[in-house]
Amino acid sequence: MLSYARQFFVGEAALKWWKDFFESADDQDSWQAKKIADVLFKDGIVEKMDATLQRAEMADKDFLHYRIHRTGFDIQQRIVMSKCRHKFLMAGRRAGKTEACARMIADVLCDGGRAHYIHKTLTTGIEQIYKPVMDLCEDLGIKVAEKHRNEGTVAFENGGFFKISGNVTVEEREKKRGEKWNLVIVDEAQSQAALLYMIDNILEPELIDYAGTLVVGGTGPRVRGTFWEAVYLGQWPDGRPLYPDSLRINWNLSDNPFIPNHQTALAQIRADKGLTEESALYQREYLGRIVYDDDALVLRLGDANYYDDQMLAGWIGSQPVTDIRFTGGLDFGFIDSDAVSIICYSVSKPERWLVYEYKGNRTGIAELAAKIMEGVAYVNGNPMFARVENRRFFIYADTGGAGKKISFDLATQYNLPIQDAYKADKDMAIELLQDEVRKGLLRVRRDGPFADECMKTVFKRNDRDEITREIDDETYHPDMMDGVTYAMRPVWLFNRSKA
Repeated sequence: MLSYARQFFVGEAALKWWKDFFESADDQDSWQAKKIADVLFKDGIVEKMDATLQRAEMADKDFLHYRIHRTGFDIQQRIVMSKCRHKFLMAGRRAGKTEACARMIADVLCDGGRAHYIHKTLTTGIEQIYKPVMDLCEDLGIKVAEKHRNEGTVAFENGGFFKISGNVTVEEREKKRGEKWNLVIVDEAQSQAALLYMIDNILEPELIDYAGTLVVGGTGPRVRGTFWEAVYLGQWPDGRPLYPDSLRINWNLSDNPFIPNHQTALAQIRADKGLTEESALYQREYLGRIVYDDDALVLRLGDANYYDDQMLAGWIGSQPVTDIRFTGGLDFGFIDSDAVSIICYSVSKPERWLVYEYKGNRTGIAELAAKIMEGVAYVNGNPMFARVENRRFFIYADTGGAGKKISFDLATQYNLPIQDAYKADKDMAIELLQDEVRKGLLRVRRDGPFADECMKTVFKRNDRDEITREIDDETYHPDMMDGVTYAMRPVWLFNRSKA
């Protein structure tokens, strides 16, 4: 009898009996349904089953996280596993930073979270991170629900979402507003435009809802005073702390065991590129260190280029006031900043004095007009210039593209003395400005925006580490410098004084 019972409960007859039983249970009033309900809800069986399923799901997720961590090398593991809400990664080329970023993204997607990766452009971002993330997700079994590679977005069946974007224009930055993220990664920080504005005004608020993590990574900066440098060092230039209690890591490809011969690869790179261990490019790009490229500075200000009011007043009193003139320059900042400069000079002496400077980001026409009028009022109301007879001057502006309409509005609606700037031969204009700086003829305020730009504006370097004659706008785009050259062109053309 026992043998027969065993056959019943494990054989074909049993399968048919259970099938008929559960089909009958579809009728809620049947005895079968009541029996199932009685059994399942007795002693909290449903709750126990739910808890068991949740534990199984958590175990599955934990195993996925473990696989992400286990397959990375030591530094990558430390980056991914860190609980810090701010992570700053300054690494040399081929050090494994991109793979670390991909692992952080996959780690968030395992839990159905939302991750946003920002590169310089959408195209380069896709080239950099899309495949590593998708390969990881496929290997982990995180299934895709919908993907649009060209748009840089991927949705996953578990609710996870991954986005890639660029940061080229103001519009592209502003489109990022209003989103919510578990993780935001800003890569190539040394070349990101408006990094401080983007992080403070757009990205940080988007991490609040999920208590998300901000990651900023890149190589060392080429120039002084960048926000990327301040972020990595953890303090503002005046010493105030910036993002304390954050993870900050510096490493290079010699720490990456996945690079063949990683311990000797740096020596081979130096040999191939003709670099030395002291080369700024080598230390910055391959060691990931903060090394300023002073040799590539477009304008190198020295002590002879700085002045104070006492020096300017003495210069004014050293010559006939009838010789003194003013000229202005205006550069419109469609992507970057508006810049206004007013220069005082003499037709009989070679010195030029930058007496008024304004630089502002995303100002409207009314605000810009107010700043220009402030400069005009400074010239006409400052006691130093009271004896100067000719205080009327033109402001030379870039009227190309949309600048033509803005210039027209400034001239007609605000009655400002705007004229078209002469823009041809920009290289020659930069060389003339370099010559005046080198001779100490151009005098500027030590703490002014023009002096600040001079510490940040550099020429590009080619693959052989040779300085070119092209300004590196990706590292830093100057605005005051353009405004000053617009102001100086008529002086160079018509002033008879000799240095």
